[in-house]
Amino acid sequence: MLDMESVARPQQRQFNPYSQNGGTILAIAGADFTVIAGDTRQSEGFSIQTRYAPKDGPRVLAVNGFAADGNMFVKKVKQRLEWYRHAHAKDMPLRAIARLIQTMLYAQRFFPYYVYNILGGIEEDGSGAVYSFDPIYFKNQTAAPGTSHPSHLPLPDVLSIVIDSFTSATERHIEVGDGLEMYIVLAKGRSMQGMEGLRGVQELSTKADEVAPPRFRIKRLFAPEGWENLCPKWLGNHARSPNKAKSNALHRPSHRPVRELRIVLLSLLYFILFFIALVVAHRPVI
Repeated sequence: MLDMESVARPQQRQFNPYSQNGGTILAIAGADFTVIAGDTRQSEGFSIQTRYAPKDGPRVLAVNGFAADGNMFVKKVKQRLEWYRHAHAKDMPLRAIARLIQTMLYAQRFFPYYVYNILGGIEEDGSGAVYSFDPIYFKNQTAAPGTSHPSHLPLPDVLSIVIDSFTSATERHIEVGDGLEMYIVLAKGRSMQGMEGLRGVQELSTKADEVAPPRFRIKRLFAPEGWENLCPKWLGNHARSPNKAKSNALHRPSHRPVRELRIVLLSLLYFILFFIALVVAHRPVI
C-alpha cells in the first residue's frame, strides 16, 4: 500500500563523485637535499584496493586523496612539463612547476581535483624546497616569525624522522601501511654522504639528465621485526637471514600452488565434459 506521507514529503537524492582512498605523504627539505615519502596502500573504508599504489609523480610530486583524480592530475602535469621541455629545450624550474600546479588546481575550483599535493625538489640556487597544495590553492610553507626552517638537519636524521613518522602512522591508522617509498633529491654536485648504510637504494637519474639533480628511491616494507625487512622483490639476489625471509614470506604469500591446482581441476573438468559428450553422441537412438 502506498504511503501518502512519504510521497508528500520531499525526497532527496545524493551523489558524491569523490572518494577518499587513504594514505599519507610528507616531505622535508634540507640545505641541499629534499626527502619526499609516501606509503603504498590504497583503500576505501575498510577495504584495501591495492597494496602497491605509488603516490609519486614528476619532480617529485606526491599526490594523496582521491586516487582517480590523483592519477589524472599527475598525467596532466607530466604532459605540461613535456610540452615545456619541447618548447624551451630545458626542464621547468621547481618554482615554476609550483606555480603551474597552483594554476591548474585553481582552474578546476568549481569541480576540483580532490587531491592534496606536495612538490619537493631542488631550487635553482641548489637549496632544497617543498611546496604543498590543497585541492584548490597553494598553501604557503613559511616559518613562524623570528624562526627558520630546520635546514641544518643532516640527511640521516631526516630519514630517521620519516621512518619513525610512518611507523607511528601505520600503528595508529588502518589506511596507512604495506610499504614505504622515499625519494631523495640531492643538489647537483652533492656527495652521497649519509646514504652509505642504506639498503635498497635505486638511482632514478640517468646519464642523460646532466642538468637535473640526482634522484634516488628507497622502497621498504612495513614488517613486524622493523624496517630492516625489505620486500623480497626489492632485495633481488642479496642474501638475507631465515628470520627475515620468514617475515617477508608472511607479507608476500606465494600463489603458485593455488594456480597450479586450479589448472589441474579445470583440465579434469574439461576431460569429464568431453567424455560425457562423446558417450551421448555415440548412444544408440531408441
